[in-house]
Amino acid sequence: MTYNYPTMQQAATIYGDEAISLWVKIQLEDLNNYCGVKEKMTPEQLGEIAAIFLYNYGEINIAEFALFMIKFKAGKYGQFYGTVDPLIITTA
Repeated sequence: MTYNYPTMQQAATIYGDEAISLWVKIQLEDLNNYCGVKEKMTPEQLGEIAAIFLYNYGEINIAEFALFMIKFKAGKYGQFYGTVDPLIITTA
C-alpha cells in the first residue's frame, strides 16, 4: 500500500477509460465466479458497477481496489444470499 501505484483515475488517463473499466470488470467477474450462489451478475450489471467504481472511487489506487476485492472474497464485507447483488458490493 505504500508503493506509488496509480489511482484508477490515473490509470484511466494513461491506458484509457475502456482499459481500466475492463480491468475492474475482470476483478468483478472473478468475484462473480468465486461466489457459490445460483444467480450471478449479468454482463450489463458488471459494466455498470465498473463505471460506478470509476466514477465514485477513482481516487483509490489499483492496489487498494485489489485489496478490497480480496477482503470481499474473505467475507470481511458480508456475503451474498442466493444472488450476487451489485448493491452489496458498492455498499461495502
